[in-house]
This record gives sequence, structure tokens and C-alpha cells, in this order.
Amino acid sequence: MKPVSIVMPSYNKAKFINDAIQSVLAQTYTNWELIIVDDCSTDATKSILQTYANHPQITVCSESQQRGANYCRNKGLELSKGAYVLFFDADDILDKACITNRMEKFNSHPDCDFIVFPAHQFLENPFEPVNQLPAIIPGDPLMGFLGIHHSWQTSQLLWDKEFLLGIKGFDETFERFQDIELNTRALFNNPTYRMEDGACDVFVRVSRERMVMTHFDLCRKTTVSILKFCIKFQEESLKRYKKPAYLESLQYCSGILETYYRNQAISLVQYQELMDLMLNNKTIKKWNWLSKRTMAKQFKSLKTQNN
Repeated sequence: MKPVSIVMPSYNKAKFINDAIQSVLAQTYTNWELIIVDDCSTDATKSILQTYANHPQITVCSESQQRGANYCRNKGLELSKGAYVLFFDADDILDKACITNRMEKFNSHPDCDFIVFPAHQFLENPFEPVNQLPAIIPGDPLMGFLGIHHSWQTSQLLWDKEFLLGIKGFDETFERFQDIELNTRALFNNPTYRMEDGACDVFVRVSRERMVMTHFDLCRKTTVSILKFCIKFQEESLKRYKKPAYLESLQYCSGILETYYRNQAISLVQYQELMDLMLNNKTIKKWNWLSKRTMAKQFKSLKTQNN
């Protein structure tokens, strides 16, 4: 039975983290370790974690300064001792057979660098899904990631640790879309991998109570991260596909900002600030004047409708 490391970043998830930990303790697969890296929580998280401090399979690390979820994930990866790694958020739930299920697949396909499994999202009850997160992406998954048409949520993947270390884990400069960035980078490294069908084995929380930032901060971090994503992968994308597949992610970003504005979650001034940040970017290649003008016209039309 090969060891599996479960890495959990935490920040102000006191309402949820105990249930997340209990779902790990309930695993039918017994050779696991749980590494929890707390990013300076200010709620009751630390006192909850203290109750697990002496558990032989749980390691709790409390950071002295806030560094973000990606840093916490990389810190957990650095401390991990398992042959395989699962990143698991502090407000989600694992099915009790999750690790057993995943290791059975890895034992059947030991050459894989990672395997992707289906999950679902929920609001309050993990067994009442509101959205499916499939593992199988039709066509070329890398093309889907570059345009942000598809994604794999962080906990959908079980990684071979050596491969994960080889691609240097998470990019700590990304505040949003860190899972898409990691998965895109992994796919550019030509891995051996599988996408599995079947029952969901991880349940991802999407309730508003998990939010720890304002709507504007969320939109700003989204915009900055998508711009960074385009710039980071544009050379590799142009080399592999001979076309700027990454530009579709900018349209995706524009759609997010429009939705938040229409729903009055961000103001017109905030909406304009973020659209200007995107449209005034000079470093994204192949983003020609016509496609920029089209996006700018859509933005202008929406402003006119709401004035």
C-alpha cells in the first residue's frame, strides 16, 4: 500500500475545516498523511487544528505571515513523504473511498504522471450536487485550458509526486486560476495521464460563506491572473498550435466582468477599471486591433445601456 500525501491549505475556514478533516479520517485507504498549512487564519481555525496536533497521521503547520494558498500548497508538497499527492481544500469533502478508488487506478496504470477524477459541486449538503465537474475533456484538453473552456478543479487530480516536483508545483504569483495554470503547464510537459469516468469521489463547496474577499477583489484578481496566464503561455501556444488559442481566455474574462456588473456586484467605475486594465495591455501577442475593438465596442454598448 503506497503512501499518499493529502495537502490542505487553510485560511479562515473554521466553519468547514473540521468536516474536511473528518472526511480524511474516514478514508478506507489507511496509508495516508494529511499536511495542513494554515495561512495566518484570524478566526477559530487554529484552535480547531490544535485538537488534531497529536494525531500520528496529521501535520499542522502555522505560517507566521500570510503568503497565499499556492505557497501553502507548495509548503505542504515540500513536507510530504508520500509517493502520490492530493491537494484538498479546507472546505471540501472527500468520499470515504476516494483514495482507495484513486490508488486502484494508479496501481493499474503506474506509468501515469497524474490521473483526473470526476467531482461535483455542492452548496450545503455534499450529497446534493448543483454542478458536475467531469474529468474527461473532449478533444485536446490543452486547447481547452488555453481558452479556459474547461478546467480540472485542484482536488480532481492525484499526482505522482516526482512529476509534480519536476514541474515545480504551483506558481505562487497567481492569485486566481492557479489550478488551470498548473494543469496547463503540466500538459505542456507532455505527461502520461488518464481522465477517468465514473462516480464522483470529491465534493467541492461553492456556497457564498466560503468567500473571503469582496466581489471587486475577486474580479480584479481574476483579470490580473488571466492576463498573466496569457503572457506566460503565449510563446508555447504559438509554437505548438501556430495560433493564439490563449486569446479566448480574454473573452472569458470579459464575460465574467460583464456578469458581475449586470448583477450589480461591481460598480460601473470598477467594471471600467478592469476592462481598461485588460484592453490597455501591450504585451499579449496576436491580440489585433480588430478583436480589441470588438471587445471595446461591447463594453461601450453595455455602459450606454445602463446610463
